[in-house]
Amino acid sequence: MHEATTAELLRAAERVQRELHEITLDTPDARNSVVEIDKQVQHLRLAERWVSAAERVVSRLGSNGSKSVRDGVLEAADTVMWCVRAEHWNGKLTASLTVLEQVVRDAEVHAARSA
Repeated sequence: MHEATTAELLRAAERVQRELHEITLDTPDARNSVVEIDKQVQHLRLAERWVSAAERVVSRLGSNGSKSVRDGVLEAADTVMWCVRAEHWNGKLTASLTVLEQVVRDAEVHAARSA
């Protein structure tokens, strides 16, 4: 994974970890806060998984692969990372992950055919 992408995901994970450490037994709605933090962690794991997959498939496509397929994968991965940086956990990240997953799967098929 690119260093910049790794750094952004690590910063997001550290931000979530700080939020978790700030929760005490006296925190109002502590349980709800922990549930929300767990969702954020799951989203970050999925983001890491699919952004890594996107980078792998772009590499597999190489210079012989379709430019439009490669550009679609890169654009979808950029959208996911934008959501991570902007802390858009309210459905935008989920939607962008769904798009990235499908684009990566389609690109894998294209890469296999052109190999």
